[in-house]
Amino acid sequence: MLNVIMTCNIKMEITLFEEYFPKAFINQLTEDCNSLYSEYMRDSSGQPFNAEYFGPPVKSRWHSREASAPLSTVSDHFNHLLFEPNLYILSHILQNLNHFRDKIFLDNGSGIYCFLAILLRRLGITVYNYDDFSQIGEVLDTVFYKKYGVDPPMNAAKIKGLLEKRRIDGLFSCGIWVDNASIVSHDFEYLFLDDQYAAGDRECSLIRKRFPEFDLVKHATLGHVGVKFYYKNKNQTT
Repeated sequence: MLNVIMTCNIKMEITLFEEYFPKAFINQLTEDCNSLYSEYMRDSSGQPFNAEYFGPPVKSRWHSREASAPLSTVSDHFNHLLFEPNLYILSHILQNLNHFRDKIFLDNGSGIYCFLAILLRRLGITVYNYDDFSQIGEVLDTVFYKKYGVDPPMNAAKIKGLLEKRRIDGLFSCGIWVDNASIVSHDFEYLFLDDQYAAGDRECSLIRKRFPEFDLVKHATLGHVGVKFYYKNKNQTT
């Protein structure tokens, strides 16, 4: 049986984050993300590219990416790159690293930056990236993904092919619903879901039909958002 660590100790978490994701690495990632943003904003001729998706954020439209006050030190360490639910996922995996090392995950709605894939690769965990491109436009062939050793976001057709060819152990989904039929039907062992989208949104009705197959082993939240951690029934904890 997996003995899931379910604590939420901020001092312990920042120590883990600093150990596995040194500030120098985060600063370089931040710089590279800024460059990637510029690539997405302008094409080779200098004309606006994907401006509809990468203009100034509209605060009334999107959930804030700022972590709640108790996580401010952690968010500062990551230069405020990460949406709060991503921090809960990283913390949970770090605290149970012996179990999750070498597992393969899919990040639903990864966006262009693929943060979880980049960070978890440092822990020996492979993450594939999926996005339906409705909020990111066309994905560029850029050195950013090669530098960090991750695959760029895949579209629905590519993800369908991937899931047909190989087993993926778990699913991440933060800040977005899960409505891709190939993803919903895949035999995952783990579902780590943004609680706002796992609860009642109609777009998640398909993935909620899978919940009887899983145990909710942890609900991590310190503020206005959180993550629910579901494990396949055979992984029940004691």
